[in-house]
Amino acid sequence: MILDAVFATRDLADWRTILDSIGLTFGIVATVDEALDDPQMRHAGALVPFGDGRGLTVMTPFHIDGVAKVPASRAPSVGQHNEAVLRDAGYSRDDIERLRGLGVVA
Repeated sequence: MILDAVFATRDLADWRTILDSIGLTFGIVATVDEALDDPQMRHAGALVPFGDGRGLTVMTPFHIDGVAKVPASRAPSVGQHNEAVLRDAGYSRDDIERLRGLGVVA
């Protein structure tokens, strides 16, 4: 709380310049838009394009020896994989159509 009054005397751009100039590592609690424009996030490779090339997302910080990272993908839409999941669970095409007809799945 003591530093709140000090940090309130300048905007983020000013503080970024000051802190960068003295080599101090710092971070902010950012909105999504601020994070996408953060030079530190870009420099660190924390932001990567989606596999389809449209937009950016946060790169996973986890590395598993011997496993290559795959391009980031978007989350599936609601119900996008219903048929595949139901087939993997043993439902027949007729069963799935019946569930669709009953409104149980889309």
